[in-house]
Amino acid sequence: MSAGFRRRPFKPVRYCGDPRPSLQDLYGNHQGFVNAVTKAAAELVKERFLHEVDADADISAAQASTVLN
Repeated sequence: MSAGFRRRPFKPVRYCGDPRPSLQDLYGNHQGFVNAVTKAAAELVKERFLHEVDADADISAAQASTVLN
């Protein structure tokens, strides 16, 4: 770990004392997560920061994930 940073993954639901939003707060449900990934990938392709094939792979991975399922 460099510069003293710790990895603290988001939790599915908010826990007392944790100021970060939960995944449920951010996306609502699994489809909301997939929609956010799709929107971000499309924007990155448009700005030429991501290839279309990589965007498609990211969207497929989001659809297959267990995030908020």
